[in-house]
Amino acid sequence: MGQSPPGSSYNEYFNGVPFYQGSADFGQWYPTERIYCTAPTRFANKGDVLFSVRAPVGDMNIALSDCAIGRGLCCIRHKSGSTALTYLYLTNTKSVMEHNAGEGAVFKSLSKKQLTMLQLFPFLM
Repeated sequence: MGQSPPGSSYNEYFNGVPFYQGSADFGQWYPTERIYCTAPTRFANKGDVLFSVRAPVGDMNIALSDCAIGRGLCCIRHKSGSTALTYLYLTNTKSVMEHNAGEGAVFKSLSKKQLTMLQLFPFLM
């Protein structure tokens, strides 16, 4: 699960590591590097599937490099390390995850507890 670092550590000048806050950074397959962070707190590795846990729940991209992730995302990887297997499995279970998303104050979201309760987690991680 992602976590947002201090806002003062964000920049647009390639200082630090790429930082993705949520699906607003997503392209068709890969996120767009637009924000960087000098004090990251949570990381995703190159090849991890970045999964949106806040509205819209279930959007996905693949990390092209090691990066920092904010609280709108989590990273998921199959225990084999296969990006393709992870992406395919998540694509096929996306509707289940969307259905299990809880109602937040303003929008749907998935908590870490909700994610770990889903059937996909015996096969992933």
